Amino acid sequence: MPLQLQLDLRVALRRPLLPSKAVEALLDLGPDGVIREIESGRLEWAWDIRSPDAAKRDLRVWAPCVRHFMDGVFAPIAGDPYAAILPATRAVWRGTDLQRLFTCSETHITHLLDAGELTALNPQRARTISAEIPRLAVLNFLLKRRLT
Repeated sequence: MPLQLQLDLRVALRRPLLPSKAVEALLDLGPDGVIREIESGRLEWAWDIRSPDAAKRDLRVWAPCVRHFMDGVFAPIAGDPYAAILPATRAVWRGTDLQRLFTCSETHITHLLDAGELTALNPQRARTISAEIPRLAVLNFLLKRRLT
């Protein structure tokens, strides 16, 4: 068992979606190991948020899945991850909010907007990080990008 999993450490996972590099470090896995655990279902909620023109995957894993893995729990997680990631009380997300949610660059959000993967309510600002993106557009993006 990897040392990280043997130590009784409590790491605060403050963001709901963790980039693959963080998952690799927390679980002592390499990139292929993270993919294997996603494909096996032990990391059951994961998404590929890459731009359409990118060749390499850009993975995000729901933090509770990582926490369960660290705790040695491999049963399905109860609840709706989409509701936890994108609260229904928030109808619009700014580009800066998505940048933080996805742990990605401003450029990445702009590429997703340019490619039509996300749509902005204020198209005149869609090339800027102040774009206003409806929750439904973000939800549809995540639904389309889920890895199973």
